[in-house]
Amino acid sequence: MKVLLVSSTLSLFTVTMSLVSCNNQEADVITPDNSVIANSQIRPIFTQATLDSAILVAQPSDLSITGNPFGTRFNQTEINSIRDIFTNKRPSETLRAGHVFAIRSFQNNNGQRGQLINVHIMVKRERGYNPNGGDFEYINIDFDPQTNYQLNPNGILPALTDGANRGLDVVRFNCVQCHRDSRAGSDFLFTEK
Repeated sequence: MKVLLVSSTLSLFTVTMSLVSCNNQEADVITPDNSVIANSQIRPIFTQATLDSAILVAQPSDLSITGNPFGTRFNQTEINSIRDIFTNKRPSETLRAGHVFAIRSFQNNNGQRGQLINVHIMVKRERGYNPNGGDFEYINIDFDPQTNYQLNPNGILPALTDGANRGLDVVRFNCVQCHRDSRAGSDFLFTEK
């Protein structure tokens, strides 16, 4: 399957021409609004439904994380919080585009989960999307009292234009710098050894 990246300056006409010029070969085109045109049908790459699917616990040690086990947390609020990691990746699956990892951080009320603080998201994207960041998209979702967390357990996906909370890195949290750390391994994920 061919994948053509289309910059935001190209028009839909150019995208259509790219599809036509593939000599009848199947081609996917990634558009500026982060959708994919496959055989003239548009489908989003990462949606709210995909974010909501990150509800699996890969291993028991992914729940009730406290402190600074990997030495990568520098913010006292995060170090003192209780964190749970959820994913849509089953343990038997190989890491691939579309896998989501959600770290929900809660206030630590004497060892009990208090109010949700935020959710940090890593979305495995297509090869070449973000080579410096392990081909992940990084997202921060702050707690919002208006969100129905029964329907959207990881919060509401920020708009693509929200560069402060979504993109190749969320700079205020140093996502890429932290996950590029050798302790994260070649897959940019921190796991118990």
